[in-house]
Amino acid sequence: MWHTGSSPLQVLHAFDPEYGLAEMRDHEVSLWRFFFGIHKKGTLGLLRRRGGQAFARSKLCFGNPVMDALTGAYVDVDETLSVIRKYILETLGMRLAVVWGDQQSYSRMLHLSIAGGTDFQWMIPAPGEFHFIVHALMALHKKESGWWAALVGWVCSPYDEQSEPPKNGGGFCCGAIDEKWDSVEKYNQYGGFYEGLICAVVEYLQEVVPAWLLGMPTVLVKLLEDSEAQGE
Repeated sequence: MWHTGSSPLQVLHAFDPEYGLAEMRDHEVSLWRFFFGIHKKGTLGLLRRRGGQAFARSKLCFGNPVMDALTGAYVDVDETLSVIRKYILETLGMRLAVVWGDQQSYSRMLHLSIAGGTDFQWMIPAPGEFHFIVHALMALHKKESGWWAALVGWVCSPYDEQSEPPKNGGGFCCGAIDEKWDSVEKYNQYGGFYEGLICAVVEYLQEVVPAWLLGMPTVLVKLLEDSEAQGE
């Protein structure tokens, strides 16, 4: 429905490349300045959460699993929510709960709550942060159009001018990650690599770019584009 414009949510305009372009650029500039502001405290500061203080240890509670219920079918998600609802409302005596799910189960919960009306007023569906982060990084890494093609492939590819054909990669991080990211379970490997790479890039830029210019990323990009056009 969303791609035909018939959805009441009216999200089609969000897929227009010109939609919110100015706001997006402002957001990108603010993120750039935020990261370089953190870097003043040291490169490893980029990997710390805001505030720099560790959170208190979480308390984890495990309930009995709902067997033979998957995340794709509405009937299965509805069955699982019925179990959660009984526990929240009857056992704990609560009136409202935030229910987290992965991408698929969150989508099902959201549509069930819209269609079910008052039957689902006890629930606030929420997308799982970790699941979203994993898939966002996988999309950024995408070999055809993402970071692999633009940045990482050269860093991770070997350098061997004697081979046939010659291999002209940087040879710095051979084997750290692969071009094809085929499993969510590899997130720690890929996430850790990209965090280290980001720190290295920021450290390098801090050394070679004047401080005043680092605070003006749009000017820096324009200078680089002009330099590339002139073949410098």
